[in-house]
Amino acid sequence: MRWRRYILILLATAAVLCLALMGFILFSDPYDTGWFAGMGRSGIPAYGQRMANASRARNPLFDSAIVGNSTIQIVNPAWLDTALPGRFVSLAIPGTGPYEQLTVLEWFVVHHPGGVRFVIVGIDSRWCDTPTEFGPQGVSYPFPFWLYADSRWDYLANVFSYKSLEAGVRRLSVLSKPDRLARADGFNDYELGKQYDPNSARRLMELGGNEGDQAAETGGAAMNAAAPGTDVGPQFARLGAILRSLPGTATAVLVFPPREADALPAAGSNGTAAIAACKNAAHELARADARVRVVDFLIDNSIARDPNNFWDGLHYRGAIAVQIEDAIAKAAGR
Repeated sequence: MRWRRYILILLATAAVLCLALMGFILFSDPYDTGWFAGMGRSGIPAYGQRMANASRARNPLFDSAIVGNSTIQIVNPAWLDTALPGRFVSLAIPGTGPYEQLTVLEWFVVHHPGGVRFVIVGIDSRWCDTPTEFGPQGVSYPFPFWLYADSRWDYLANVFSYKSLEAGVRRLSVLSKPDRLARADGFNDYELGKQYDPNSARRLMELGGNEGDQAAETGGAAMNAAAPGTDVGPQFARLGAILRSLPGTATAVLVFPPREADALPAAGSNGTAAIAACKNAAHELARADARVRVVDFLIDNSIARDPNNFWDGLHYRGAIAVQIEDAIAKAAGR
């Protein structure tokens, strides 16, 4: 009988402790999603973009967003703030494709009802010439879809973990110290702290590879191997539906980032045909909706033919980002 009592006390203590920890996770709202939050403060520590952008995308300080992967992340939201009448947040997440990116864009739109001014979408190889299935089954790297779900039950089913408990402690510890919070506008300059080495960059280009910490996009010769008839329809259909849901005064700019010349598909290849189909789908959206503009840097020109403009086949340098920012501002100008 004594042992039974001890076991019951142990089980009751464990249950109370678990409930307390679960309550703490809900109260601390580790990723600042707004679900069950016990506090009104916004902001998070320096998490990776996958986990951090659930907070950034619902931040009321911003009414405009940049969406894509590392091929658009060097576009500076602060510069666009000065060029256009909007407050921009970068929601770029390295290693993602259109399915993840549109999930984040929908989260942003839902949390800014009637208040979206500009949407910038990077259209890269994952959209065009890398044949992956559009949906969770086509995702190359783990992605926390539950953070961006429209159901609190999806959130509840996934948030209770040691990682979330640790994140909750970190969040509470930095909320009173704004200098320790992650940058609110999400800008993550992959050139920061690096010294450009043209020889290293050229080796990556020759091998068809990308910078290790940004390497999530397929480059080089792999692009030429895109399957015939790669279907870009599902991603552009979903993008079109999201853009049609925007306020009438909103403007969307679809950006095709540049690639180094050797990373462009060979003329007459399946990859070239896939890119052409992708561009046509983007221009169809623009023809159907005057609020949609297309900015195309994915061409064989002086930018592509100068390897000093690139860190690897896909990731361009800051001087090129400035040109893209200027083109976005001109396209979106009213």
